[in-house]
Amino acid sequence: MSLACLTFQSWAWDLDLGIAAQYNLFVKNKAKLKGADSQGKIAIGGNAVVNNFDVGVTQGNDPANTVLVVGGNLRAKGDQNIKGSASVGGTYTNTSSNTWWHPIQGNLSQANPIDFDTEFAHLENLSSQLATMTQTGSIDNQYGQLQLQPNKLM
Repeated sequence: MSLACLTFQSWAWDLDLGIAAQYNLFVKNKAKLKGADSQGKIAIGGNAVVNNFDVGVTQGNDPANTVLVVGGNLRAKGDQNIKGSASVGGTYTNTSSNTWWHPIQGNLSQANPIDFDTEFAHLENLSSQLATMTQTGSIDNQYGQLQLQPNKLM
């Protein structure tokens, strides 16, 4: 039996994730969200389908709080899945089978407040910088538990 040994980087460093740090899910292109939930906010750069998927569960059901940003078109289904307001760059369609179901609990604005190209260029640059760093420790699998071992400092 062989044990896997992985490497990692350990730094006491604040990572600047930009605006993405405000979201539980930050997607560059399109996304289909179905049958689960997100405790916080979601931002999707392209088209989105939200089908019985709760967005912003812990955001206080505040209509003034934008919990979903979609850069393209939004198709949503269900009853009050979006626990706040939504901002949509394209068109919005409610595909619920019952006319009284309204997926968006708050307000709907026709806008795209996020420049997804700029934000993802920042994230890709950060990823490239992190990839060039040397390893500062290792991870060993010992009896089914991961053991983190930092390199000794001089």
